[in-house]
Amino acid sequence: MSEGLVVATTTGEFLRINARMEALCGWSAEELRRLGWFDCLYPNPEDRARAVASARGAFQGQPAAGVPWRIWHRSGRPVEVVLRSRILALEGQPACIVALFSEQATPAVAPAQERFEDLRRLAGAVAHDVNNLAAAIQGHAELLSMEPYPSVKDRARTILGTVLRAQTLTRQLSSFGREQTLRRVTVSLLTLAEGIAAEQRPAAPKGADDPDRFRLEVSGDRSLMADVDPVAFQQLLLALIGYARERSGRVQVQVAAAALPDRPLRSYAAAGVAAWVRVRVEDGGPGIPIMQRGRIFEPFQRGGSTLQGLGMVMVDRIAEQHRGVLDLPEAGSCVDFYLPAARPAA
Repeated sequence: MSEGLVVATTTGEFLRINARMEALCGWSAEELRRLGWFDCLYPNPEDRARAVASARGAFQGQPAAGVPWRIWHRSGRPVEVVLRSRILALEGQPACIVALFSEQATPAVAPAQERFEDLRRLAGAVAHDVNNLAAAIQGHAELLSMEPYPSVKDRARTILGTVLRAQTLTRQLSSFGREQTLRRVTVSLLTLAEGIAAEQRPAAPKGADDPDRFRLEVSGDRSLMADVDPVAFQQLLLALIGYARERSGRVQVQVAAAALPDRPLRSYAAAGVAAWVRVRVEDGGPGIPIMQRGRIFEPFQRGGSTLQGLGMVMVDRIAEQHRGVLDLPEAGSCVDFYLPAARPAA
């Protein structure tokens, strides 16, 4: 059968989920039963409410007949399908709902891929030009910072802080605009994180009245190792720190051993991972609104009160390259990145 098949009772018990349905959504039948059908396939509240209403309508005699539908793959990408449902009532048996999911043809995939490649080339060109402009502005601002007048020094420092943020964006654009070949090594993630943080602390923008406004703290277990590309990991951590910095003056990076949470995750993990290392980047700002969690890894989407550029897109891409897992815990304001743990090199 080329269609995804789901058979369930009115009480929510799943009698059958076929292999095609597992392929469409990326979840196994056992995971869908254990974690919850609606939570896995419909992470956004609007989609979830629509799905619940559709199931309720089917049991009330209003089945879906070739309705354009959308479910969400385990990786976080949307899957466009056509939904057909009906009620099956056998004598002496409770009524069941039978739902068929047919993936829609996607003739526009090739043009979309071409547009994406055009965007990548444009991003690389823009990054080069903007970086040249930022370097010129930085040079003049550094000259101004040498003036003996306090008001001029303060303004020069403000300009330098703005230039540093612009340079962060150009690094993201440049990385987005080129393919990366990973060079993995087995390293301590805490050691890597400490080195990145040491470079970031002096560059953090400082207000004239409060030079310690931005604080970056790193802690964890130095013995925890993972196979990573150090440059890619630096890009990921800088993007997460930058995202957190937009929301709070204090950012904490924690490296710890942790099991994967028992809930839907943005996962690119291979099967059979025995142990995980979690890198948590946490801030004291407002949590990520539930309505925005499903789109936070798309380009130029709002997260909290600010408009994000390509930073979280890069985070998602690097997580995929490393077969890692991303999680946005519902409690607090943080992003978790899980990597398969590795033994130290002999």
